[in-house]
Amino acid sequence: MVYLGQGQPPLEIITIRSIGRHSSHEFPLTEWPSDPEKLQKYLHRCPPTLTALQMMGAHIQFMEGVRFPANLIKIDLGSNYIESLKGVQFPPNLTELNLGDNRINSLEGAIFPSTLTTLSLNQNYIESLQGIQFPSTLTTLNLSWNDIQNLDKIQFPTRLTELLLNDNRLIHMNGVQFPPGLTKLDLSNSEERGVERGGYGYNQLKSFNDVKFPPSLTELNLQRNRLETLGRIIEPTPNVLQLIENQFPKIVEEYRKTLTRQSQQEQAALTRQSQQTRQATLKEVSDFNQLSMQNQLRGITSFLREGMEARAQQHAEQLTRESEELGGRSTIEVRLPNGIKYPVPLNTANSVQSVLDYMNEHYYISSLVPNCGVTHLYKSGITENDPLNPTSTLADNNVQKGSRLHTRCVLPLNPSSGGNRRKRIQTRKTKITKRSKRSKRSKKWSLKYKKSINCRRPRGFSQRQYCKYGRK
Repeated sequence: MVYLGQGQPPLEIITIRSIGRHSSHEFPLTEWPSDPEKLQKYLHRCPPTLTALQMMGAHIQFMEGVRFPANLIKIDLGSNYIESLKGVQFPPNLTELNLGDNRINSLEGAIFPSTLTTLSLNQNYIESLQGIQFPSTLTTLNLSWNDIQNLDKIQFPTRLTELLLNDNRLIHMNGVQFPPGLTKLDLSNSEERGVERGGYGYNQLKSFNDVKFPPSLTELNLQRNRLETLGRIIEPTPNVLQLIENQFPKIVEEYRKTLTRQSQQEQAALTRQSQQTRQATLKEVSDFNQLSMQNQLRGITSFLREGMEARAQQHAEQLTRESEELGGRSTIEVRLPNGIKYPVPLNTANSVQSVLDYMNEHYYISSLVPNCGVTHLYKSGITENDPLNPTSTLADNNVQKGSRLHTRCVLPLNPSSGGNRRKRIQTRKTKITKRSKRSKRSKKWSLKYKKSINCRRPRGFSQRQYCKYGRK
């Protein structure tokens, strides 16, 4: 260990003592190393075996361009007047560095060795940590008693286990994710607000917005802040809530109530969504089944229709062929409502109904002609209001070879009333009239009732009218 000054007032001769494993060295100093050249001169006189250096209270102020001995692993520069770390070259294997109680107001330009595990910057004038790259090996970081106002988007080293930020000027905390292995976090104030603090501020945290505290925390100090609500803490673990509850019980209680309400609302929303999804699924299945059934029915109907049309066409061709082979067999031509014409064998002794039956049997007119209830047969040149009588013969209607007949469809009558709508309405009116007449007849007074009426004290309008006019 090398000691320089130890905080004594300036002396004429200051001794630097180097204590090695087997030897001891002393170097006389005639003045404080207040400028970088003098400090570098003294550091050059340190033995090469030196691993720890303590220069507390040595009035060091400027360090630009200073290079420390390469073998140092510990450096203590506390209680000096250091203002900046620009241009300082720390040893490559340094693990501990103390810069507390100085006048550092910015870490801009500071380059810390990649082996550093402990860094103390307490009691300085640091206002911001933006853009500072701390070594990834750092496990302890002391930033207490500074002027830091926020930690927004600060990336702390992932191996950090102890972080001291007490007695700063923290007002809000947004989007901060502390290292996953952090065990100790101090955000407190050492004194009550309003007490003289020697130029230092105090933390005034009111809430946390998108802040994630690691579950590994065992110490969390928030004393003397202005915490009003936990805000949006990201996935707080039970131990984190317990640490906060020890200091702000009412706030944690309200936070838990809020979580319960949110959970109930989310559960209700999930239930509604599940019901809506289930109903939508059932509707989709029902619509699919219905559509599938309709498609199947259409397919079957189309298949049957195509088969009927094919068989009807085959029968027509066969009948025409047979007629030609037999030397012109007598046939007549019957045209359907859809315009298709089919031949029918002619037998003048057959009835008109037999022709219709033949058409239904061989040409399926009741199935192939849509919306066809009752089929009537007409002779060309006769109006459609005069269909052929189904019971009459073809001879009676002067149907001969080569005659052309056509069919027309008539909508079926309503089976419940036996007629069309007008007829049903007329029937209903007739029934109402008959019921009204029966009701009037049933209301005629009997002779016994008439004799029982006391005209001195008639009861009701009807009896008064009867006493006045009816008795005459």
